[in-house]
Amino acid sequence: GAGTAAAYTDQAYADAGEVAESLQPDEPVFCFSASELKSRAQQFLTLFPGLVTYAVKCNPEPGVLRALWAGGARHFDCASPAEIAMVRTMFPDAAIHFMHPVKARGAIRAAWERYGVRDFVLDSADELAKIRSEIGSDGDLGLVVRLAMPKGPAVLDLSGKFGAEPEAAAELLRAALRDIRFDPHAIADTHRLASFIVERGLLPRWQADKLLQGRHKGF
Repeated sequence: GAGTAAAYTDQAYADAGEVAESLQPDEPVFCFSASELKSRAQQFLTLFPGLVTYAVKCNPEPGVLRALWAGGARHFDCASPAEIAMVRTMFPDAAIHFMHPVKARGAIRAAWERYGVRDFVLDSADELAKIRSEIGSDGDLGLVVRLAMPKGPAVLDLSGKFGAEPEAAAELLRAALRDIRFDPHAIADTHRLASFIVERGLLPRWQADKLLQGRHKGF
C-alpha cells in the first residue's frame, strides 16, 4: 500500500521507483507491504512471552491495522477517544486498552459504556479516583498501573513524563484491589518479559532488574 496525508491506496507497486513514477506526488509518501507486516506480526506473537498490545498512535493507518489484525493482533493500546472509536469500528471483537494515564472523565465514561473498553491505565491516586467515580467498582474492570522506568543511556530523558515509582505503584495496587480484575498470570508474565528483554539485548541487565524490582514490590 502507499499513501500521503491526504489519501491512501491499496494499489501494489513493484518498488519505490514505480511509486514515484506512477503517483508523481507533491507530498511525502509512505509505503508498506501488508503481507510482510502480517508475517512479522505472526512471528512476534509467536516469540514474545507476554501479552502483546499494539500502540495505535505508532501508526493508525487503517491498512496497517488490518495487516496486524490478519497477523493475529487482537489487543490494541489506544490513547484517545478517536483511536478507540476507530479500532472498535474496524474490529468489533478487539480488546481495547485505554492507556493514556491522564484521561477526561467523559472519555472514560464513553470508553466504558459505548465502546466496551474494560482496561484502563493509571499512575496516580487522582486517576484511580477519577476512574472509580465514572465507572464504579464493576467486577469486570481491569486497571493497569504504569511503572516509571529509569532513563538509562537515552539522550533525551522522557522517563519523568508518566509512570509511578515502584513504591507508589505498590500503594496504587493496594488501593485498587477492591476494583480490579486480578490476573495472577501477570506476575509470571512480567518475569518472562524481563528475561526476554535481557536475552535479546533490548535493555541492559540493571534496567531489567529495575523492572523485576518493581514487579516484586507491586505484588
